[in-house]
Amino acid sequence: MASVSRSAVSRTFTPGSSVSAETRRKVLAAAQTLNYYVNHLARSLSKEACRPVCILGGNLAAPYQASLLEHLTRRLNHAGRAVMVINTDDGEESVRDALQQTMNYRSTATIVLSGKPPGALI
Repeated sequence: MASVSRSAVSRTFTPGSSVSAETRRKVLAAAQTLNYYVNHLARSLSKEACRPVCILGGNLAAPYQASLLEHLTRRLNHAGRAVMVINTDDGEESVRDALQQTMNYRSTATIVLSGKPPGALI
């Protein structure tokens, strides 16, 4: 549709990459026509900066936990990071599953709000 190379399309959607104004215009016009948006989850497979920060915790409705969660997510959002919150109220098994999930999503960091994860998973 835009009659440009795949690498030109990739550069158009990569901040700071070199692409001519005309190519950028063609790619963005085609993207708008196709209702295309960058899939940041797919991009995270290759770029560490796009990977989510995972927050694990239980009893998230408790005032201290809720306040901490609000401040953490706000700061991470301002830093441009995607945040995944996983509730671990269901005990040690849910903590183990949550930690495995953070590895499956290749999170850039995991913040454990409460408790202690099993040593084998650290």
